Amino acid sequence: MNIKQKSGILSWTEDNIKNASNESGVFILRTSPTTDSIKFIEASQYLKDALLIKIKDASISEIKFFDWYTTHTFDEAKKLANDWTEKYIS
Repeated sequence: MNIKQKSGILSWTEDNIKNASNESGVFILRTSPTTDSIKFIEASQYLKDALLIKIKDASISEIKFFDWYTTHTFDEAKKLANDWTEKYIS
């Protein structure tokens, strides 16, 4: 599985989201920039669009950081999100 591009860990702001890729991939939402602060991992066909929806979700107001990773296909993104969810959240 190849990651095409990655953002690095960014502050959870609409300006940073607007610079995100809108390709298929995975995004991670965090309360701090550390691995043990990961709260949410999701695959999306359109990363930027999904992030712009998420930032308006009041139920995740504790999120302060995010990062995203593009993949070649949405199927790759789903597998990567599942693998990372098992590794970092379960």
